[in-house]
Amino acid sequence: MKIEEQVCTLEQAKQLYETGEINLSSLYRWYDGLDKDSHKPKEPYLSNALTFRDKVFLPFIYPAYTVAELGKLLPGRIYTKTGWSYLYQYKIDPDNEQKTEFALIYKNSGRSKKTVPLAPITGKTEAEARANMLLYLLEEYGICPSIINERS
Repeated sequence: MKIEEQVCTLEQAKQLYETGEINLSSLYRWYDGLDKDSHKPKEPYLSNALTFRDKVFLPFIYPAYTVAELGKLLPGRIYTKTGWSYLYQYKIDPDNEQKTEFALIYKNSGRSKKTVPLAPITGKTEAEARANMLLYLLEEYGICPSIINERS
């Protein structure tokens, strides 16, 4: 499996970085910057933190969170008006075309069958789905960033 399939996308990395709320460093980084020699825009690429200095000048660096790192950041449960809701993750094939996607949702374990969000958050890869859920919790659901950071 390619490393690009095991980390969040560059766009998700930018969004998570711009929230300024997450205190966890990542093993990998997305580099989006200028070529050292020509000073022209360089294609974004993924690398570990130790190899970028030779290739990029003035890069914009974004943490490329791995599946494991995103799993560490996501709360296993959140408290809602109807009680505790627990995180569920599963695979789906929305069009029955062998194009598996990953889905995450928080389900209430009590009598209430309410979910957060109302429809599952999905992604083409597990990392993409987890990053989408984390962004949803921070931006839409309004979860306190300290809850996420205490897990890091």
